[in-house]
Amino acid sequence: MVPAKYGRHTVLILTFAFAAGLLLLLNLSLGPVPVPFGEVVRLVLHRPVQDATFQTVIWQIRLPRSLATLFGGAALATAGLLLQVFFRNPIVGPYVLGISSGATLLVGLVMLTGFYRGVPLHPLVLSVAAFLGALGVMVIVLAVAARMKNVVTLLVIGLMMGYLCSAVSSILIALAEKERVHGFVLWTLGSFSGFTREELAALGALTLPYVNFFFFTD
Repeated sequence: MVPAKYGRHTVLILTFAFAAGLLLLLNLSLGPVPVPFGEVVRLVLHRPVQDATFQTVIWQIRLPRSLATLFGGAALATAGLLLQVFFRNPIVGPYVLGISSGATLLVGLVMLTGFYRGVPLHPLVLSVAAFLGALGVMVIVLAVAARMKNVVTLLVIGLMMGYLCSAVSSILIALAEKERVHGFVLWTLGSFSGFTREELAALGALTLPYVNFFFFTD
């Protein structure tokens, strides 16, 4: 017999999964080009629709963005939970430990300093830069955590790293050209616009295996 707590967890998971699926369909339906909800369901079920424009809007534009949002949100939520479990503290997160600031700093170095002058900046370059920046700060925090068992001290080190990275990023913004600052600020706000099927496949290949692994690991 399944314990009651697992039964409650299953109900919650199924409820949130249903809500996520419904919101996904609504997201495919709403937008500058409204698509009737019934047509969205028909497209998802690979049934013919009345207007071929709907098929282009859904499959080429909205579906990659919507799925990228789901995959990215699942990856961020899982990463945040793993940080809390690893450090055994419910307030630990990428912002508290300075990890997000480290990612922003390295992306700022790429976008604001002119290293790529004359060369198109591929989104993959920014993703790799953000990953390396976050990884660098995380390594420093883990090195400190190995020497200091005090959680409060660890959080203070993380906050210091975050403030330091933010300060350097602010200096880069102050010295950079206006056009580059505009692009960097838009990047920091975050957006899934313009997501292609190829980028979606890369995101799914990176996030889904590790999310599934930790979801089914006790």
